[in-house]
Amino acid sequence: MLKGRIIMVDLDGVLCKGECWTPYGCMKAKPIQENIDKVNRLSEGNLVVIWTARSDGLMTETFRWLKENGVKFDAVSNEKPGANYYVYDKSVEFDDILKEV
Repeated sequence: MLKGRIIMVDLDGVLCKGECWTPYGCMKAKPIQENIDKVNRLSEGNLVVIWTARSDGLMTETFRWLKENGVKFDAVSNEKPGANYYVYDKSVEFDDILKEV
């Protein structure tokens, strides 16, 4: 099983549908449960960082949404730090990473 990796996972377009730029939009974002389940599976033994373009002013709603939707993660960043894998709406698929599990 894949262990000890840093996995950056985009929020908007990967864990929820669309993009969220207001507090209301962040709280009402529709979850993509299949991807949340994959993130939770990847969180076992790896460092999962939720990566978003949302502003600092939307972090309260972002953390609340993540908690209410059962997303397992270690950190949230609105900058792009180094990682072993990046999962976002224009990149590698979860299934490509899970093949290594």
